[in-house]
Amino acid sequence: MSTGPDPHSDTVPLTQNRTMRRLAHEALARFGFDPRRVHQETLRLARSQGQDYYNQAPHFWSGLAMVTGDPDIGLHVGEVVPARLLDEVLCLMYVSLDLRDALTQMVRFQHLLSGGFEMKLREPPGSGAAELILDLRYPGFAPLRQQAECLALLVGKLLTFCSDGAFRLTGVDFRHPAPQERGEHLRLFGFPPRFDQPHDRLRFPARLLDRPLPAANPELAKLIGDHAGERLKTLDANQFLYRVRCWIDDQLECPDLGLDHCAQAFGLSQISLRRSLAACNASFLNLLDELRRQRAVDMLVRGRTIEETVRACGFLSQSDFQHS
Repeated sequence: MSTGPDPHSDTVPLTQNRTMRRLAHEALARFGFDPRRVHQETLRLARSQGQDYYNQAPHFWSGLAMVTGDPDIGLHVGEVVPARLLDEVLCLMYVSLDLRDALTQMVRFQHLLSGGFEMKLREPPGSGAAELILDLRYPGFAPLRQQAECLALLVGKLLTFCSDGAFRLTGVDFRHPAPQERGEHLRLFGFPPRFDQPHDRLRFPARLLDRPLPAANPELAKLIGDHAGERLKTLDANQFLYRVRCWIDDQLECPDLGLDHCAQAFGLSQISLRRSLAACNASFLNLLDELRRQRAVDMLVRGRTIEETVRACGFLSQSDFQHS
C-alpha cells in the first residue's frame, strides 16, 4: 500500500515554506551563533565555489557544517528545537483522527511544505511495519546530509507530540553515505541508522497508524483542510507566478537582486522570464517593489528599527528606502 504522488520534479511548484529555516535559525541562536551571519556565510561559500548564490536552501544546508565547525549540526538542530505547530499542515496533523489520517494529510499537502518533497506513506505487505519516505530533491544537488538528519529528528518529534508520546521509531534510513563518526546518531535515535539507502525514510510499527490522536477534532480538521486545499489549488493554478514571488521574497536581503539572478535560478533567459511574467500581468520590478514594501511595513509595525528594515528588505541605503 502506498500513499503519495509519483515523482515529477519538473512540474512540482518550488514552494518556499520557511518553517524549517526558522527552526534552524532558532537553534543556531541557542548555540551562540548569529543566524543571519551563518546564513550569509553559507551563501558566500557557495559563490566562492562558483555555484548559484540565489538558490539558498540547498546551499544553506550543504555549507552549514563547514561554517559552524560542527559535523553533526543537522542532528543538533533537530535535537534542541521543540515540536511546535508553526503552519497549517502541522496544525491539521495535530487535530487529525489518527496517525494514519495525520500522515495522509501530510503527504497530501506536502507541496505546501516544499515543492522538492517526494513524500510517501507505505505499508509493505506482511511486514507489520510502516514507512514514511521523506526525500527532498534539489536539481543538481546530491542528498543533503544535514537537512535530512535534521528533518528525520523533527518529524519524529512531531509525530510523538501529536500522539502524546505513543509514536516510536524502529528505524531510520538515509540516502547519503555513512559519516565517519556515528556516535551522535546512536545517541539521538537510540539505534544505528542505515546509510546509502534508496530513500530518506522513517520506519515504525504499522499498528500505530490506527491509534486515535488525543487532540482529534473533525470540525477543525475540515476547516483547516478546506483552507489548505484552496491554497493547493491556487498553487497549481498560478504555479509559475507563485514560484517567482516566493523566490523573490526569499532573496529580499540581497541588495543587487535583479532580473538576471531570477532568470538564472529558473533556468530561463531574461527575455523568456520577462515574457512569462507579462503573461501573468506581472513584471519582476513590480513584484520586487511590492514584496519589499510588504516586508518593510510588517517589520516597522512589529517595532523593528529603520536600519534593520533597510537591511532585511535589500535597500542600499536609508535614502533609497525613504524614496521607495
